[in-house]
Amino acid sequence: MDLPTDPAPDWKPDRIAAKIKAGAQFVQTQFCFDPSPTERYFQRLSDAGILDGTAFIVGVGPIASARSARWMNDNLFGVSVPDSVIQRIEGADDQAEEGLRICIELIEIYKEMPGVSGVHIMAPAQSPQRIADVIDDVIDAAIPT
Repeated sequence: MDLPTDPAPDWKPDRIAAKIKAGAQFVQTQFCFDPSPTERYFQRLSDAGILDGTAFIVGVGPIASARSARWMNDNLFGVSVPDSVIQRIEGADDQAEEGLRICIELIEIYKEMPGVSGVHIMAPAQSPQRIADVIDDVIDAAIPT
């Protein structure tokens, strides 16, 4: 699993390159709740020629509550839920529904992002139905009415 962070100016994707050289055909990331640094990360991979012939699958998921988002920040290595996302969830009448909306918005962003081959929907400590809810809503959004 890869941790797509905002790369420092001197960062080189040597670790990923070594995995690809060893035969990795795809790379799965940790949760990516902030598309801006993720986009810069993929641009750097592109600049290094890493994206050619390798699929990158970005981790997303519906956040159940502001409390869950804070827990992820404190306990899941490499996960960063931006304060703006936490505040948005916290201010919602239905925090779980807002977390679902944010997940769907991220999927829409990532499906257009160069270098992203797909998403991996994760919902730790939640019902598997939450993943099905995300998929249903993404399909509903993609089908014109």
